[in-house]
Order: sequence, then structure tokens, then C-alpha cells
Amino acid sequence: MTVLLLSGSIAMLLVLYLRVKPHMRAVGPFLPDSFLFGIGLYTAGALFVSSAYPGPHSLDLVLMSLSAFVAALLGAVTFALVCRRYYAGVDFRTQFAGVDSGPLERASLKVLLVVSGVVCLAFVYVVLSNSIIAALLSIASLSGEANLLEARKAITAGSEGYLAPGYVKQFRDILIPIALIAMMLTTPSLRRSSAAWFGFVTAIMAMLISGQRLVFVVFFLALLLGGFYARQIVALRSGVAPPARRTPWLAVLVLLLLYGVLTVLLGRANPDLSPTELVAEISINLFDRVLFAAPRENLLTFPIWQALGPTGGGSWFADLAAVLPGVDEALSNLLHSATGGSLLGNSPLGLPPDVWLAWGWPGLVLVPFLFAFAVGLLDMLLLGSRSPLFFALKIYLFVVLPICYSPYLFVLYGGAVAFILMTFLAVLRSGAWWRPSAVAA
Repeated sequence: MTVLLLSGSIAMLLVLYLRVKPHMRAVGPFLPDSFLFGIGLYTAGALFVSSAYPGPHSLDLVLMSLSAFVAALLGAVTFALVCRRYYAGVDFRTQFAGVDSGPLERASLKVLLVVSGVVCLAFVYVVLSNSIIAALLSIASLSGEANLLEARKAITAGSEGYLAPGYVKQFRDILIPIALIAMMLTTPSLRRSSAAWFGFVTAIMAMLISGQRLVFVVFFLALLLGGFYARQIVALRSGVAPPARRTPWLAVLVLLLLYGVLTVLLGRANPDLSPTELVAEISINLFDRVLFAAPRENLLTFPIWQALGPTGGGSWFADLAAVLPGVDEALSNLLHSATGGSLLGNSPLGLPPDVWLAWGWPGLVLVPFLFAFAVGLLDMLLLGSRSPLFFALKIYLFVVLPICYSPYLFVLYGGAVAFILMTFLAVLRSGAWWRPSAVAA
């Protein structure tokens, strides 16, 4: 009965939200949409997994997911109603067609790419200088089974020496795509920019070394979405329709190829299959990874994390502390071990169980509501400036929000960088040295 009541509430709130929210054609990528999409995916996966693996905890996981989705919808609806008047006069494309980056701001984008690229190169050098990880990454080792997976675990967990993967991630996975998207508005000849190519190539190298597939998906989707809007904005600014290009299709093919290669090297697909069967297995793997993996692992480990909570917020502080140097085991490592993996792997909790673990059932009512409302405020804030960095932040956060399972992951996957960049821009534009570009005139 409770499941039916919550499901009916979700249906009604979705209808209401679609009626009151601003249209994406006017406001561009709307961050509350992305946040709700992520919770909706998890909820759909939880419903399927709980029906496929019925057990004593299946109903609890479903109720947590549905409750969080209802609370998030209420937060998004409340934000849309409260801030409806502000969005009534917003035109995303027209606003950023008058982008007002100064010469110092444009130069800072190139410096950001170069510095981030140097960090990526240093990361690659340090990883390959580690004899054990280098052996796992060698061609001879990669021909064995799942050695790239072992290398990835060693890099992430620091079992063979601390390699600062969380800090490198801020440059490789976040700052480089944000800078590239921002330059799409400020640099007409982006393809001829050595700084852009340096940042792009070094980021790809560092991603391949890390063996993480999800970062490729986020990286390429952010660039594709940024390029889509940037072409429209540049066309609106110049009054000339953009020519058709094959770059998006090429980028999609490169993404699928890299994802497929890493899936095979990680031991998640059988390389002995025929090409058709291999493509099918990789596609199924991708679909499972997006929709079912997190709810399934959370259901399998339910008794473990249920026994630990609620922690009164202690689990969140423990997650944030895990960013600091060291090889201490976090909860996600213990949960991965419980699912049959090793202590070097990760099995993160989705947003509903993560919030329950931290704050219990009251938290499932309050936290998603506040999270959705805060994401809306962030979206409104990013529309408050014509800076190309604000444009890029809005694009990037829209892509990454569905995988931000908790406030910790939001901080790690772009929240901290967004705060730093917005503070940097406020300081930069307050000085006498900043001058708007000719584009704004």
C-alpha cells in the first residue's frame, strides 16, 4: 500500500513539475532536471532489482528510493514555483551570445589547460614509475586476465603507494573539460589551439592509465553537450547558421571504442567472442552499469550498512576524510569486499541508502528536498553572469549530477571546483585589470 501511495505521489509530482519548471529551450540545461533524472534512474533500478532478487530487504530499499524521489520532486517543484518569475525573462542562448570574457579571463583558460595537462603528465609518469603498477599495465600483463582492473584498484586505493587520484581527478576529469567548453565560446579557432589539444590529449592519457570507464562517458558527453550549445550561441552571435559537422558522431564512436576496449581489458567482457557478440556484451554491460549495478550492490550489502546507521552525519564526514592521503579502508571498500570483490575496489551507496545511513528516515524526507532546491539555486546563480566559465560549469554539472550519489560525491565530482571557479571569477572581475572582450560590445 505504501509503495502504491508513493508511486502515485511521484506520478502526480512529475506532472506538476513538468508544468511549472522552465523550458530547457529558454534556460538551457536545467540542473534540477539532471538531479531528478539521476534519482529516477536509481529508483527504476531499485524497483527492478528488488523484483528480480526478492528478499527481506527488497521492500526497504524500494521504500527508501521512492521516498527520496518524492522528496526531491517536492524540492524541485518548490524551487520552480518560488523562482518562476526569475526564469520568465531568461534566454540561455541570447545571454551567452553576449559573453563578456576579458583578455585576462581568456588567458586564464589556457593557463588552466596547461597546468591541468602538466598534472596529468605528472600522474602518468608517477604511475609508470611504480614498478608493480607498471608491470600490471605492461602489454604482456594486459594480455592476461583483468590486470588493468588490479592496476586501477592499486591506483585508487593507494595500496602500492599514494598517487593522489582524488586530487588528479579535479584537474583531469573536471577542470580540463570545463576549460575546453568555456573556450568553445571564446576561441573561434579552438581546433588550432595548442593549449586545448595539450589538455585534451593529456587528459585522455591519464584516463586510460586510471582504467576508469565512467570518466570517459562524462568527459565526452560534457564536450558534446557543450559543443551543441556553443555552436548555436556562436551562430546566434554571428547571424550565420553553423555548418553541419561530423565531429559529434566521431566523438561518439571514439567514446564507444574506448569504453569497449577498457571493458575488455578490465575483464568485464570476453575478448574471444565474435565482434557482434562482443558489441552486444559491451552494450549490455553499459546498460547494466547505468541502471542496475548500484541498486543491486546496495541490496546485496543491505544488512551491513543498515547495521551501521543512522550515523548522524558521521558517514558523510568519514567519506570526506577519505580524500586525505592514506590507504585507510572506507565503507565503499568494505561493501565491495562483501559483494565478492576485494578491499581495493569500491561499491558506493546510491543517494537513498547513503542519506538513510547518514540521517535515517527523516533525512530521506529532508535531504533530497534541500538538495534539489540547492541545485536549482546553483542553476540560477550560473545564469547570473555571462562568463564562459559559468556557461561551462552549467554544462558540466548537468552531465555529472546524475552520478552524484551523495553530497560527498557532489563535492568530489565538481562541487568544490565550481565554488573555487566562481570565487576566482568574482575576485578577477572585481579588479581594475579586468576588461570585457570585444564580443560583449
